[in-house]
Amino acid sequence: MHVLTRVVLLNLFAVAWILSGSAPVSTQGQLPAKIDPAKRYLIYMHGGWPEMHGQSREHPKYGKRHEFDEILDAFRATGLEVIGEVREDRVRPPAYAAGVAQLFKQLLSAGVPATQITVGGHSKGGMMTLIASSQIQNPKVNFVNLAGCGAGPQFGRWFQRVAQRIGPQIQWRFFSMYDAEDEISGSCDAAISQASHTEFREIVLKTGQGHGLFYTPKAVWIDRVAKWAHGQDVSE
Repeated sequence: MHVLTRVVLLNLFAVAWILSGSAPVSTQGQLPAKIDPAKRYLIYMHGGWPEMHGQSREHPKYGKRHEFDEILDAFRATGLEVIGEVREDRVRPPAYAAGVAQLFKQLLSAGVPATQITVGGHSKGGMMTLIASSQIQNPKVNFVNLAGCGAGPQFGRWFQRVAQRIGPQIQWRFFSMYDAEDEISGSCDAAISQASHTEFREIVLKTGQGHGLFYTPKAVWIDRVAKWAHGQDVSE
């Protein structure tokens, strides 16, 4: 098969896989036994690496393991009630995002104001956040996408296709952040520019750590996500 044809087919397969919703919905982590409507809640999703390798195996390129538990603890230290899980198998983003939307509805039904709920994630988790934002029908929710908008030859084309599909459905408070040295993720503008009535803030960090920046709980990004979730300024 010609190399170019093969690349095109792989990209089309990736788009179909992302937009497919046939897989069972996972739990997305457990809600607290007692939900306090006065608190702020963060539903957070990691990227694809731990799905296949867990938290213990170091990434061959980034030279670090994905410290998901430590990341959740860092968010909790900022005063957030955090909901998240280590996914133990590959999930299909639309189905998983639908489960996230259900968690949001449960929090809302328990009396938590939409302004006190944030949905966010890194890489694949960021893409699922983007999809969840198109599914949740509430204009006051906070969303955070960390290096989850594809770029470059590996993921740029399918991100453009996904952006065209769900971009017009995005209407809410959205914060994007990625590192300038990231080779596979970039700006979310292709999706957000099609949205209406959206508060959009995007920051490009310059740590030199690329996509692996979000594998560990660094203050440079943890603090900004926490501020967004608390309704505060996230200026550089």
